[in-house]
Amino acid sequence: MIQNRIHHSFLIAVILCSATLLSCKPGAKPVKPDAFLRQFHDAIRDHYYFYPDTDFKYNLSEVYAAALKEATKSEDSSVDIQTAIQRIQAFSPDPEKQSQAALKFVEVVLNRLPDQSSYYIDPVSLELLNDDDRNGGTGIVIRKNADGRFRIVDVLDGSPAQRDDVAVNSYIDAVDGASVSGLSVEGVAARIRGPLDTEVELTLNGKSHKLVRSQFPSPAPTRNTWQIGESKVLVVQLRSALPGSTDTLKNVLGQTADRSALVLDIRKLNFGEFSEVFHMADLLVSD
Repeated sequence: MIQNRIHHSFLIAVILCSATLLSCKPGAKPVKPDAFLRQFHDAIRDHYYFYPDTDFKYNLSEVYAAALKEATKSEDSSVDIQTAIQRIQAFSPDPEKQSQAALKFVEVVLNRLPDQSSYYIDPVSLELLNDDDRNGGTGIVIRKNADGRFRIVDVLDGSPAQRDDVAVNSYIDAVDGASVSGLSVEGVAARIRGPLDTEVELTLNGKSHKLVRSQFPSPAPTRNTWQIGESKVLVVQLRSALPGSTDTLKNVLGQTADRSALVLDIRKLNFGEFSEVFHMADLLVSD
């Protein structure tokens, strides 16, 4: 699956499906470059938006060539998707190595898109994410660094992670003993989530933390008022965009009608739903 997310220079925010690439179940055979990459190309063509009025000069054939070089050491300067498939099939007779090269090709292409806001989710992670019985969490918010490591950027109040003193800026090495290397953010989150009241073991900076999954309130907006001379400034911090966040923000804004200015702090707005972010923006930006 390819997904698009709200992307901020400092934060990862909301996840939203845009195109299904695979329908296979966990434990499926290695991906076949021909079918897999054709579907990938169709997803890019149908779901990615290009802005010809910008200064950015985007050439998909050159992006494919750069990705192919990393995946197979090919030296092409410009390739179409059919050539990329042929190069990957010729890279090795081993289906597993072809699969690895195809996935590497996809990863590099997505990382080279102009806004870096699309990514691939493997079928096993997708299956876990779609399991409604896995509705218990630990209360950590994670981000994938440029080096591929997963860092905890927030710990939610009242969560199992907070009760276990999990520290912000810790790195996740493994979940239940399995390395998280090579996964997407959603892949790691899918493995951390699970049925309520079950235990999950996180290895953080080499140290084991055993947490019991639970449900807990989403973080509500916090508000403060600054008095600067005769001016009253309302400061609101948003930490989630889950359903209902817009109504909560609307109530918070209405509590200080005589404010001279508003500061909206979104540095910890790490998760929620794409549509809810637009609803919140509608409160602040007309038309």
